[in-house]
Amino acid sequence: MKWSLGTYYPQLELDEQKLALWKERHVLNQPECKGCNIAFLCSGNCPVQAGRTTGSILGAYCGNVKRDLDSHLELLNDSFTALS
Repeated sequence: MKWSLGTYYPQLELDEQKLALWKERHVLNQPECKGCNIAFLCSGNCPVQAGRTTGSILGAYCGNVKRDLDSHLELLNDSFTALS
């Protein structure tokens, strides 16, 4: 199983090598994210999609994050404007 980190039956056994990949996945370890102005909001986004598109969960997958963030901020701005 590709995304499994171990087994839980008959007892819990973690695959330390696979677990280490997930522990290493941090926005500061992703070169593509270092210059991004919203890196700490999305944290490199979805590791599964990164694995599918870059071949590694350590890769970055931006998807529509910036577009979606802009949309959400516009909605918030409209809400605040309506309240004032």
